[in-house]
Amino acid sequence: MRFAIPFLLLLACSTSASRYRYEPALVENVVASGNGERVARVLVRVNGVQPADASAGTPAGIELRLRIENPGAIPLRMESGGLRLSTGDLKALPAVLLDGSLPLVVPPGEELRLLALFPFPAGRVAADLDLSVLDLAWRLERGAERLDGSATFERASWRRYPRSWDRSAWYWCGYHGYSHAWQGHASCSPWFPRSFYY
Repeated sequence: MRFAIPFLLLLACSTSASRYRYEPALVENVVASGNGERVARVLVRVNGVQPADASAGTPAGIELRLRIENPGAIPLRMESGGLRLSTGDLKALPAVLLDGSLPLVVPPGEELRLLALFPFPAGRVAADLDLSVLDLAWRLERGAERLDGSATFERASWRRYPRSWDRSAWYWCGYHGYSHAWQGHASCSPWFPRSFYY
């Protein structure tokens, strides 16, 4: 019984963070020059809403992961202020890099992975903001050229469906990130096509 309360507290914290899931799961943004040469590729995903971590000294906010690839022959540079996240109520949240700092440079033929946290405004929590839509905007510089890009994410709705048979076991249907691609339907298992269940 003495383990029940810590377990329930852990479950409650986990559930709170998991309520904020976004789609699409991954956004790709490819930038090409005037002659069709690919000069930059950016991949973005939303990790979710993260609680404050006193031990790490990080505030509560929205965590995103990016990968910046440079397939061209000129270095890519991101200056301070090159990342900005806007919420559904148009609140702009500045970025704090958890595994680096701005400005940054991506040499030709290489890639750089970033973990960015966008802290909530002072005195605000997730419930105070409209997090139904998130829009990430970034700016890269390639010599004197500016490369602007963005990625928009919508908060996924949770739906439950009846149990379905997948030939090996019973699964309780939950959201797996396919609701938009499969016309609003959830899937009991991501390994079987929609036609198998519907």
